[in-house]
Amino acid sequence: MESIDTPSRNRKKAAPQRTRSQTETAGIQTDLQARIEINAYYKAQARDFAPGYELEDWLAAEKEET
Repeated sequence: MESIDTPSRNRKKAAPQRTRSQTETAGIQTDLQARIEINAYYKAQARDFAPGYELEDWLAAEKEET
């Protein structure tokens, strides 16, 4: 038997509600990340996908997008 002080095992916590500005910011960040990913991909493609330059590609793409 559970006491009043013991939380129910079936009870789930509600997800926190996002404000409109948080949702818009999340969308902007998602768009920015997608543009960076695409830009980094094209940089890698220009090098014929030679390994070892992934971080350099990402950082260069990030610098160009921000």
